[in-house]
Amino acid sequence: MADEGEQDSGGGSVLKKYGPLALIVLMAQAVLGWVLLTQILHTDRPGTQEQQSTEQLIDDRPAPSGPEGGGRGTEHQELPFIYAPTKLAEMTANPAGTNSQRFVMFSVQLGIVAENTAETDPEKRNLTEKMAEHPEVTEKLNEYVALMKSIIVRIVRQKTIPELEGENLQATADEIRESINAEVLEEAFKVEPDKPGFLGLFGGEKKNKIKVIVQDVIFTDIIVQ
Repeated sequence: MADEGEQDSGGGSVLKKYGPLALIVLMAQAVLGWVLLTQILHTDRPGTQEQQSTEQLIDDRPAPSGPEGGGRGTEHQELPFIYAPTKLAEMTANPAGTNSQRFVMFSVQLGIVAENTAETDPEKRNLTEKMAEHPEVTEKLNEYVALMKSIIVRIVRQKTIPELEGENLQATADEIRESINAEVLEEAFKVEPDKPGFLGLFGGEKKNKIKVIVQDVIFTDIIVQ
């Protein structure tokens, strides 16, 4: 009888001593098994690897280019409103280095983008697709078309014949775009805040809120003689 009591006492002490350790080991194994099972299911799920590859491709894509190449800046990417007055058709100029012995005949169209800077909603702010609803914009452009023509002809006259041919023509178009924006449109469509009226009793001076720039310069025809 004494031996049985000692055996029971020994067995109980072993359980008390190693029981918690065994429980910790079992819990660790359960957690590890759950992690491995989750990883396997996530890896084998259809479309996961393809989705990850697509997301990586999107993240690695280069940012849209600036004015180089397409004549478009990064601020505006929508299709422009094509402004094609008759004064910008069939223009002529003598290229540089030809001693007035040769001439170039060309027509130009301007890709215009416009926005209402007083609006915060993107749809209301974008006026490019609604130019027909804002004739005041094209009317003001018409007021400065002679000045824009002189800028175009001046730049073309400064170019040699090779600079007006092939891929080199894009650099000329970019220069025309930058010059028209800087010399004409930034001043003609200058955006300024409204001035308050005297002591708030009278209406303040209203300032222009519509911003207009040339996004593209398109040579529709060009003949070098």
